[in-house]
Amino acid sequence: MKYFLMIFLVIFSLGCSETKEEPIDNLSDNNRELDSSQVREIEFQRIQDSILKNYSNAIKLINQIDFELSRIANASPSAETYSLEMEVLQKIDYLSFQLKSRNDDINKLEIKLKSLSKDNAEYIERIKTLETIIAEKDKIIENQNRRIFNLEGELAQTKSERDNVIAEKENIEKFAVKTEKEKNTAFYIVGKEKELENKKVIKMEGEGFLGIGGRYVPSTDADLSLFQKIDILSDTMIAIPNNVKKFEIISTHSRRMLELYKSESGMDYLKVNSPDIFWRTDKTLIIVVE
Repeated sequence: MKYFLMIFLVIFSLGCSETKEEPIDNLSDNNRELDSSQVREIEFQRIQDSILKNYSNAIKLINQIDFELSRIANASPSAETYSLEMEVLQKIDYLSFQLKSRNDDINKLEIKLKSLSKDNAEYIERIKTLETIIAEKDKIIENQNRRIFNLEGELAQTKSERDNVIAEKENIEKFAVKTEKEKNTAFYIVGKEKELENKKVIKMEGEGFLGIGGRYVPSTDADLSLFQKIDILSDTMIAIPNNVKKFEIISTHSRRMLELYKSESGMDYLKVNSPDIFWRTDKTLIIVVE
């Protein structure tokens, strides 16, 4: 910013003095008696002061835009960075619009100033000095516009990359939730022997002469849609028909981890103790009741 201050000091080395910004028609009666060269000098000075005032405002706006650009450059990556970027870009858009207005005013005033100078060598030299200083300002703005353009491109790319990362993270989280849910999902079915055999949930294996020596085992063709789906972490009570005399587990689960339980409403249940161990090796429970 010292660079801007030096430019500003050069401006005032032109020897301008404070004058009221009023049209020639509003000058006092004494000023009306001035000769044409004096009137032209007063008007020239008034326009020059207006240019310098607009220039000063333009420099302030440039400094503000630089500050906003530095906020993004110095921002550490975080969850709030995206909001900061959007806030900064909105401010830069507003400041850039204001800066353009100041530049337009300066250009119009320069045209007026040149129309007053005509062939006067002194005026032409003073205008050249102003133009040199203003040209330096325009170079700074041009460079700044490139920075803003590059910044917007970088932010667009960063946003795209960030969106991809977020989407990938969400997919991973969804997959993890789905995997965890599947991990904690089990199936059970309760019924009488013949009922389950007819449904091809169980089958007789190792049956000897006259049906002696055989036993029921789970069928490999069992249809899971016939089973009840449960969450092994939250569903530890398995409903069974009331007044069951006895039950038998056909699947590989440990019978001793099931406890017969009658609720206050009179419903019978089998309570699963230590569900993490009970379901560890087999997620398909088959219970035969009598």
